[in-house]
Amino acid sequence: MTYKHLAELFRSIMPWTMLWGGFAFWVVVASLMSGDISQAVMWFFQALFAIFLGLAFSYFRKIWSYLAFAILAVLVTTLAIHSWSQARQWQSFWGASNSVIEPSDYEQSWIVVEADSFPSGNREFIYQTFRDGNPIKGRNFRVTISLKTGSTRGGFLSLLAANPFGAYSSLPVQATNEWSELELVWRVPEGVNSRELRIGLSGFIGSEIWINYLTVEEEVMGGWQLVKDFKSVGISVQKLEGSSVNSRQPVAPKEQLVFRLGKSDLVANQGFLPWSKKRQHVITNHPNLDGHTIGLLGATTLLLPAPFSVVGALVTMVGIGLTGSRISWIMINFVLVMWALLRLSRRWMFLAIGAVIFVNAGLYFVATSGSERLSLVPIISERLSLVPASKEDSSSQMSRPEIWRYALASAFKNPITGTSQSFDSMLEDNFIGKHRPFFPKHAHNFVLQMAFQHGIFGAIAALWVTVGILLIGFRWGGIWGLTYGLLPIILNLPDFTFFFVGVLAPMTLGLNLIRSESYSAIRNGES
Repeated sequence: MTYKHLAELFRSIMPWTMLWGGFAFWVVVASLMSGDISQAVMWFFQALFAIFLGLAFSYFRKIWSYLAFAILAVLVTTLAIHSWSQARQWQSFWGASNSVIEPSDYEQSWIVVEADSFPSGNREFIYQTFRDGNPIKGRNFRVTISLKTGSTRGGFLSLLAANPFGAYSSLPVQATNEWSELELVWRVPEGVNSRELRIGLSGFIGSEIWINYLTVEEEVMGGWQLVKDFKSVGISVQKLEGSSVNSRQPVAPKEQLVFRLGKSDLVANQGFLPWSKKRQHVITNHPNLDGHTIGLLGATTLLLPAPFSVVGALVTMVGIGLTGSRISWIMINFVLVMWALLRLSRRWMFLAIGAVIFVNAGLYFVATSGSERLSLVPIISERLSLVPASKEDSSSQMSRPEIWRYALASAFKNPITGTSQSFDSMLEDNFIGKHRPFFPKHAHNFVLQMAFQHGIFGAIAALWVTVGILLIGFRWGGIWGLTYGLLPIILNLPDFTFFFVGVLAPMTLGLNLIRSESYSAIRNGES
């Protein structure tokens, strides 16, 4: 490379360099204001890395664009294999130590508890204890159970997560004779000195309870993993008087309460399949980041010549569908719309966009109830968590607006320096108290997270990058570049994945492709 070529290269990415240089200035100032030198160094190198990506992708953009296509194909193939294996391995979950469903020689097994053995005012419950080799304090656990009541009666139950010293979290649920999946997320208080976790049900006197499956997962690096180290130490029936949980009750052959474990009711398409409530992660252990990465890589492959763009669009839609990621579902619509805008004539473009609108609107009419309709519309369903999907979820989850309010309140409380606390610690100490079952790890918004962490200067840095990406996209690719620049910004309205390589790298590559000769040919209808 000659000096002239090198100078031209640096001149071509000058807007990109100014973008990240400005970001580094504001965020380093913010870090120095709070006296946190390590944060200043970290953000400075983060900006240098972004500038380096701009240089690499600008000069070798053609090679990197096809490599992005290959990475997309590998990621989606791996995710598909992972999802398929999850669906195929239900029988291993059946007898696993982290499942309350245990092997039985009989078609059904049950425990019968004498109803009058629970004095008035006490809360009866039945539970299974799991023992870990490490203390459980401060850890986040998620319990998922599929159950229904028998013909005796329905009513309200409570799904419990507890420890032997009385600290517990409960989720009131409406039991019916239809199968339903319930979820409870519990952060074990820091003061709990225990190595046992108890999962159980309460409030079911006079009911017949059928359990399809119950799994215990722990939050690890932003994702959920099945707990493998817990050892089941059996099922017990006890009563709860205040915070005491040490009074055993006899098991007697009476019919007031029947707690059934049914082998014959296992349904293979529930729980871990992509169309269920479970989100899939296999690449980064972070389902949202997996979805964001696949979505941005897919949008980037649209800038390649055919047939790579066609295959890339299809693979992207399959991959996002497999992750079940919340906001990433909307990326499917963006990929389809961008395909129509970039590749089709005006007539076919309007037909394609109309089809996208029709399919999304049709989700409303295929449902038979209001709750089903909410669950099918990504922008307002629990997948985006703008509102809780049901009353059952409200005690163990926080909606996005609720998280944003806490982040904004903290930013106003520390407008100059931000806070050195983690987001979940801030919530626990200042706003919610010690008994909230679940604390988010971040503000679930790019600007609010930077404002929470670094005050007003952090917010300015985030807005600088946000506006700068849109301006660069428009300068390099017109309205299509602006549209592409919107993608990572939309993904980070309800989340915070902007600085992960899986988001930053595809975005940088895509913006460089938009100003390339091959993309100009595509835009002019030559490919």
